[in-house]
Amino acid sequence: MKKMAFLLVCVLAVSLFVGCVDNPVSAPTPTPTPRYEDAEFLSWLLHTSDIITRDLNALTESANSINIFKTRDRAKRLYNDCEIALDEIDNFDISPELVPVREEVRSGLYDLKMAALHIQHFRYDEAIEYLERGGNHFSRATEMIRDMGEYIL
Repeated sequence: MKKMAFLLVCVLAVSLFVGCVDNPVSAPTPTPTPRYEDAEFLSWLLHTSDIITRDLNALTESANSINIFKTRDRAKRLYNDCEIALDEIDNFDISPELVPVREEVRSGLYDLKMAALHIQHFRYDEAIEYLERGGNHFSRATEMIRDMGEYIL
């Protein structure tokens, strides 16, 4: 029970980090460089963070209800959505300034995918570690986007 409660707290914390991505991305209107797809990438990132946030919220809700089967199903959805996002992340020809953001997001998606895998197999200690790391990556990506405010305006 204690591990499930701690898992719930970690999922909530990560969902807050992932949900923060939409604030810096939605506020500025990026002006795309003719040869780069920065605006498309940022739009994709906003959409993807919304999906991942929805998955994390659903996972939190099911973990809060202590329904392990529902939690496992929600973890599978998170796993699948992270896998789709990881397949799509390189579809954009982005400027060199956005490459570090993409790499942080990629690392965050991978860690959340691994957390979801561990949750599906009821390995909560490992899941918590990956949730924390995934949240840290999304937090760093958010800070990078905020620091680039002038660039993406």
